[in-house]
Amino acid sequence: MTIFTVICWVTITFFGESVRLMVNKETNETLTEEVPRLPLKAWYPFDAMSGTMYIVAFVFQVNNAF
Repeated sequence: MTIFTVICWVTITFFGESVRLMVNKETNETLTEEVPRLPLKAWYPFDAMSGTMYIVAFVFQVNNAF
């Protein structure tokens, strides 16, 4: 069951858009901001959109799910 849960968790990560909707309170405009496609949505001190650190973070998060 744990393996099935991790497979679903990783699969869901890649569906949908990688954006976060934000509202500008001054103009009441909806803004979109790109977010990394990682299972845990958080702030990362590196470019988490691509590259080596993206892969390391992804593997680390999936490995800790087991």
